Amino acid sequence: MHHLERILVVDDQHSLRAVLALALGSLPGVTVHSAGDGEAALAAIDSQAPDLLVLDAVMPVLDGPQTLAALRRQPATAELPVVFLTASAEALPPAVTTDPHLLGIIPKPFDAMQIGRRIQQLWDAR
Repeated sequence: MHHLERILVVDDQHSLRAVLALALGSLPGVTVHSAGDGEAALAAIDSQAPDLLVLDAVMPVLDGPQTLAALRRQPATAELPVVFLTASAEALPPAVTTDPHLLGIIPKPFDAMQIGRRIQQLWDAR
């Protein structure tokens, strides 16, 4: 099984990106990069080559579901594992909730002390 090494966090809230970078960066051997919106994520995806995308559902410009749809249209990211962060999981469209590479949906607000372990568990269970 492939070890989790690179995570791209996509969230429009700078403070949440910082918390996630700290929490996920404490996982052994993991490097965390971040993007402030879906467009920035799409622009960074080739150079960052993440193993996992942690994606906020609600963002300006390109939201999480739109970003995921764009990634699924590209052969290099068609199977990229994704974890969604959202305050309203029930509002996620079926294209997200039925995505075969969706590892999980983590509700906001989340426990900053547990988020790293939770994401590692989702990765290990895939």
